[in-house]
Amino acid sequence: MLTLAPKVRMQFVRRIAYTPRMTLSVIVNPAAHGGLAGRRISKLNARLRNAGVNAEIHVPQSREHLCRLAVQLGQSADDTVAIVGGDGTNMAIVDALLQHHGPDPLPTLALLPAGRGNSLAKDLDFSDLDPAIAALCNGKSRKVDVARFVSNGMTGHFLNCLGMGFVTEVDRTASHFRRLGDLSYIIGVFHRTLKLRHHQFRLDIDGQVIEEQMCFVEIMNSRKTGGEMLMAPDACIDDGLLDVVWVSKVNRRSLLRTFPKIFKGTHGDNPAVHFLRGKKITITSTDHKILLPDGDQLGSTPVTIDVLPRRVRYLY
Repeated sequence: MLTLAPKVRMQFVRRIAYTPRMTLSVIVNPAAHGGLAGRRISKLNARLRNAGVNAEIHVPQSREHLCRLAVQLGQSADDTVAIVGGDGTNMAIVDALLQHHGPDPLPTLALLPAGRGNSLAKDLDFSDLDPAIAALCNGKSRKVDVARFVSNGMTGHFLNCLGMGFVTEVDRTASHFRRLGDLSYIIGVFHRTLKLRHHQFRLDIDGQVIEEQMCFVEIMNSRKTGGEMLMAPDACIDDGLLDVVWVSKVNRRSLLRTFPKIFKGTHGDNPAVHFLRGKKITITSTDHKILLPDGDQLGSTPVTIDVLPRRVRYLY
């Protein structure tokens, strides 16, 4: 197993200009968490008012409308846009803003977690609405890395992770059980373990090449995925690096024994689990493998991934 030296976490904090006197633009994805976010809009509005936040709530009718709203409401770096949804909602909005603004500064974002996993919110040290709403008024913000990937001429972005292989197959199964929350991922793992397949991947991580049969590959920006799975325990969202996690060829029994350890971040005890960090990763495979950036199946191998250091600012 490849190991890494411990990493010092650095948090860059800045005060920003949002005050309760201003009207905050809030985009609510009504489909988040199986529609739960949409059903709780009135409660959310009440909680914002109780916290002294003057909010203007926008409810998009489609993913395309969601992205248009983000661009419309986040025209400059002086704007602040709040996002109510999960990791997929957050990724879609950040991607839309990056596509629109190019290299120019982005608006500040406020993440109000209302999805199933909320991985990025957990790395910002909150996973439910109360501390997230409090962050709207405390004036602190933090710049976060964004990962960019290029697949077959298409450019996309992710904040949490991009996976392929077993993890994509698990997501495909879990999508049929979304109403069960985190349990859907566990169902997916057991189902796909019964049909376990390995894939021939070639990883080029800043010039270091690994080529072998693998169960899966995950490119991590944040620490967690799939709810509470601590896939990359030492990842940091503002260090300018991506954590690459892959599992070499492994049998079903070993995989099932290792799976519960992911929730504590001790799965690296299995010698089939490997970790490396890098700024630029290129992945090829013997046949096209579907990519899973922040929970959306989008693109396929071959793929090149790099980092946009501290590209987006969040209230926290």
